[in-house]
Amino acid sequence: MEKINILIVEDEAIVSLDLADRLEGMGYTVAGTAASGEAALRIFAQQPVDIVLMDIHIQGPMDGIDTALKIRELRPVPLIYLTAQTDGPTVERAKATFPSAYLAKPFDEKNLQLAIEMALHNFAFQTPASPLAKPEMSAPIVEKISLNADNILRTEAAIFIKQNYKFVKFKPEDLLYCQADGVYTDLFTKEKKYTLRLTLQQVVDKLQFPPLVRVHRSYAVNRSNIDSFTDQDVTVGSMEIPIGASFREEFLGGFLFS
Repeated sequence: MEKINILIVEDEAIVSLDLADRLEGMGYTVAGTAASGEAALRIFAQQPVDIVLMDIHIQGPMDGIDTALKIRELRPVPLIYLTAQTDGPTVERAKATFPSAYLAKPFDEKNLQLAIEMALHNFAFQTPASPLAKPEMSAPIVEKISLNADNILRTEAAIFIKQNYKFVKFKPEDLLYCQADGVYTDLFTKEKKYTLRLTLQQVVDKLQFPPLVRVHRSYAVNRSNIDSFTDQDVTVGSMEIPIGASFREEFLGGFLFS
């Protein structure tokens, strides 16, 4: 399991340290802290960053909005503004960066937690045709959407699973197999097991991960992590998983034969 990496861009050292402590207390990892746009861009280019928390008034020639635009040019990630600047012209400029939320200082920890979850949720469900879909800015986005207790979110490089009221992250290639138990499904990765209140087919549909294929009414396996297989079963690590007759053709269809 990998923790979600957050970049903090804030020029007040005390505020930055306090924010970092809060985030780590919530179970996130702080990828770095930056007081200027230039420093933020360096960290963003060098570290794996899943989400950016951005103040607008920062050190250097670039303010937070200018920095956000530069970050977008490097790689699209969810962006949340944490700022005391809420005047009309500033908000209008901020809209051009398509932020997931705009939280006015002072903000409370609960709203920050919800804003992060909403940012990940919206980013995971953006379509390729509109990768920077514009959210409403008239009110914080955290007040507009309520996530289910159990949920799966996908980005190109990661899977986010909601467990105990927060999202945890792992790489798609680390998924070994899924096992259904009625309306619950267990996801087994190389390091951990996750349980969701979703059917197996719902999990497969939500993940949209081509290597994951149903082999039985109760199992789906990641083809990339199969150690061996026969006509009757597949082996993933120490687990032998049966192949159902009605799923055999779909399973074999994913392999190239010559």
